[in-house]
Amino acid sequence: MRTPHVLLATTAALAAAVVPLPAGATTTVPAPGTYYLQSATTGLDAADNAGAVEQHRPKGDEDHQQWRLAASGSSYVLESTDATGSCLGRSGDQARTVACTDPDAAWELTPVGADRHTLKVPGAERYLTVADKPSGATYPAQLAIGASGTLATWYLTPVAPATNPMPPQDRRTLDQVTFLTAHNAYANGVDGGFAPPFVNLVPNQTRGIDRHLADGVRGFMLDIHQTPDGAILCHNSCTLVSRPVALWVDLQRMVDFLETHPDQFVTVFLEDYVDPEVLRSELARVNGLSDVLYRPDRTGDGRTAGRRWST
Repeated sequence: MRTPHVLLATTAALAAAVVPLPAGATTTVPAPGTYYLQSATTGLDAADNAGAVEQHRPKGDEDHQQWRLAASGSSYVLESTDATGSCLGRSGDQARTVACTDPDAAWELTPVGADRHTLKVPGAERYLTVADKPSGATYPAQLAIGASGTLATWYLTPVAPATNPMPPQDRRTLDQVTFLTAHNAYANGVDGGFAPPFVNLVPNQTRGIDRHLADGVRGFMLDIHQTPDGAILCHNSCTLVSRPVALWVDLQRMVDFLETHPDQFVTVFLEDYVDPEVLRSELARVNGLSDVLYRPDRTGDGRTAGRRWST
């Protein structure tokens, strides 16, 4: 019988694991093909916005986010799949789309480990980069041409990656399965309040956590806010929320389910706005959590070194 797992996606609750470079990590320039260019810092994709190259939320084949990588002499170009002859390039200190024949479309592509790369201006120490984040703000949408560093590292993710046959069920890892996930699972109007009056009348879900679990939902997106009562599940704010549910209450429901269904696993995605100590205190209230919590930094199965969590 397999051990049940609850996977909590929060670094505030768990000690960070030091994970070595995966054995299969790319250390060479990717082959010619179509890719998403994703910032290793923000997770956003480079997108063509009427000539400006900006970082946008990933949207698949929408929003001009796909780029065709090809060699061009000793350099590389990234041509937009939506505009033939238009490539990711630069104008001054900003990333722009330019003609693929323009010298400003050429890039030196260099692997920097863990599937990450830099895009460098040939003959100059200038790189495609996310612009510095202003104090109290988010990173600017407009991509820049600037110095090397963490902000100048990128993932090149194939639009159509190579696939292999699905392994047998007892050997599948977490990245090889999909499962039904509930967005704002706590905002259901069944287990308790989740928002101020009027907004509370429009829940994202119509069934409580216990019913979600019984119906086969195995992923739960939860927003937690800090109040004098601890980490509470609310949408945007807990102000004027009647009968809100504490995080530990919903986690206890999941732990109880896993204890009676040891062949199942549940993934919890936490969008947290609480202090780490408050979150740790909240998790400590959940009876049996440590018995079903999967800790990749402590497992000895030999597979997590490659970031492939077993199921």
